[in-house]
Amino acid sequence: AALFIMLFIILIVFLLRLDLRGLQIVGDVPKGFPLFSFPTITIEKLQMLLPIAITISLIGFMESLAISKKIAKKENYPIYPNRELKALGLSNLIGSCFQSFPVNGSFSRTAVNHESGGKTQLVSIMTACFVIMTILFFTNFFYYLPNAVLAAIIIVSVYKLIDFNELKHLFEVKPLEGWIWIITFLVTIFVGIQWGIIMGAFFALLLLIRRAAKPNIVEIGYLEKDKGFRDISRFPMAHTSEEVTIIRIDSSIHFANIAFLEEKIKNVVQEKASTKFLIIDMSGVNDIDTISIESLETLIDYYKQEKDLVILFAHMKGSIRDMVNKVGWNQKYLEQMNHLTIEQLLKEKGLYHHYDFSKKVAAGGIEYYI
Repeated sequence: AALFIMLFIILIVFLLRLDLRGLQIVGDVPKGFPLFSFPTITIEKLQMLLPIAITISLIGFMESLAISKKIAKKENYPIYPNRELKALGLSNLIGSCFQSFPVNGSFSRTAVNHESGGKTQLVSIMTACFVIMTILFFTNFFYYLPNAVLAAIIIVSVYKLIDFNELKHLFEVKPLEGWIWIITFLVTIFVGIQWGIIMGAFFALLLLIRRAAKPNIVEIGYLEKDKGFRDISRFPMAHTSEEVTIIRIDSSIHFANIAFLEEKIKNVVQEKASTKFLIIDMSGVNDIDTISIESLETLIDYYKQEKDLVILFAHMKGSIRDMVNKVGWNQKYLEQMNHLTIEQLLKEKGLYHHYDFSKKVAAGGIEYYI
């Protein structure tokens, strides 16, 4: 259909000479294949072009990955970003020797290709062959092609990629991500694809930073029905203790969120003034940095000396234990027993009676709750 429209409109414009009446046409298209020329590399050129080249490469990769993921989702096949990046890098290395524009996956051309029924890499090979034939022999035929026809072909192909069902789904699940979708869409429509991708990535990064800076930290209690510890805000019937408070961290600990953790601990201690033991469940912590380790040491020492409150750790993973032991926790904080589970820690510290545990009976090597 697109090819038929192009040929038909070219004929109409040629016969009626609509180009003389103000219709914008493609005009002269340079003929011939660019000659091989190895680029000259100097320190001055590197200093001038490197910042721009990095920006172009990032935008090109993001645009390529975005459209490839969209088509992959429609056609139900996997995407390997490393392969995409290698292909783009190799294409640009070769293209630079023929004075080409930067190579990247295009929203518009990919949409047209997908709507034409292209499924495999053979499409790109066939397209390249026909492009070479065209620039060598048929550029004169495109002189009378109106720009509006090219725009119409792209619009008809691209609008089908707009997934409003996805927008509805985002607002139902996570409204903030839905607003990012809308902002990205509007910027893409009214400013340009590159700026749309940049703004989308920027707001997604802000969302990621916000999540990282304020992780989920909850107080947990023992739930008799589930024989385990649960978030008391979700399970108000869970057993808690006046003297023992248990909180769970559902995120890695780093410089961006350690202040939030300190504030959370401060609030918990203020709300429950009778707390003598604060147990931090580290089962959700996969990583920790040195600044956070130092902050935790300060918390342990401060609350022990000033508040007579003992901070203990449970479910600390091996990689985290290795980190804290490098700074001497295995000598300085033996009381913490950070490798134990919550139940083991409560037993070890004589705090087991604070929670209404069911008895366990061992049978055949398996523990059963009764």
